[in-house]
Amino acid sequence: MSAMFPTVDLSAGLDRVRRQASLDRIAQSAASVCAFAHEAGILRHRAAEIVAEINAVIERDAELLYAPARRVAAYALMCIAPFAVCFVDYILLGSVLEYFALRVYSDPAMVTVTRAIIPPAIVAIEMFIAAQRAFAQEQAFEFGPSRSRWIWHIFPLLMIIPLPTLVVATNIAAAPAARTGVFQTILVMEIVGLVCLSVVMHGVILYGGKLASDARGYLFSKFRLRRTKRTLKRWHSRFEAVIRDLANAFSRHVRLVDDHNQQFGSHLAQGPFDLISQELLAEIFGDPDRTVVEFPSRIDAA
Repeated sequence: MSAMFPTVDLSAGLDRVRRQASLDRIAQSAASVCAFAHEAGILRHRAAEIVAEINAVIERDAELLYAPARRVAAYALMCIAPFAVCFVDYILLGSVLEYFALRVYSDPAMVTVTRAIIPPAIVAIEMFIAAQRAFAQEQAFEFGPSRSRWIWHIFPLLMIIPLPTLVVATNIAAAPAARTGVFQTILVMEIVGLVCLSVVMHGVILYGGKLASDARGYLFSKFRLRRTKRTLKRWHSRFEAVIRDLANAFSRHVRLVDDHNQQFGSHLAQGPFDLISQELLAEIFGDPDRTVVEFPSRIDAA
């Protein structure tokens, strides 16, 4: 019969190391679940703000956004009109603009830039005057006539008069000095036609009135809605991706907890999770009627 000699038992230390490593993996998986839950919560909160903004735009501009087709067609034509006026001005005022630019600049590049900038600048000023005129009319209708209202009636005349004058000067300067009677008649008719064309073109911009103002408002509202909807759609995709990552992280966490309890005979509970994570996990894994579709993505606007 032999006596027992003391030996070093490494199994207890190895068991503690394995237990601690398992607990660390569980804690890390729980932290991942919380991180994904908070990211999803932030996305949903931002999306709710976007939806509130979209609903406010729809409510405020409902008359424009839900306008009949014939009204929308008129808006489209009013939005195209400034570009058409710029294009025609390039043709009618090209030589005049080049003449004035050559008197100021000697660099051909600056002359080209000047010819390119002045027609859009004129149209932009006319659109500003038209907007102020429409606003002054609304103010006069609501609060009574004022002095500023008459100023915005005079400004369109001051814009319309110089442009036909420049057209007349351009054609007279381009005509030969010696002119026959027939040529003189043709020149006069040409000048009258171009002057009428210039007056009508710029008059459409200057006297567009409420229709032009509504067209710009319609275009701005549509652009704003389209931009916010794209942002909402992008966040919705990110939200769904985060929800999938959250579900995968939680499933991994549950599996790690179950493996730990089976391996070490423990009764370790899942978590700990904060309130935001608990609520989101309840929506995903709890009531089947409360899932990702609660993300505010459906908009009732056209």
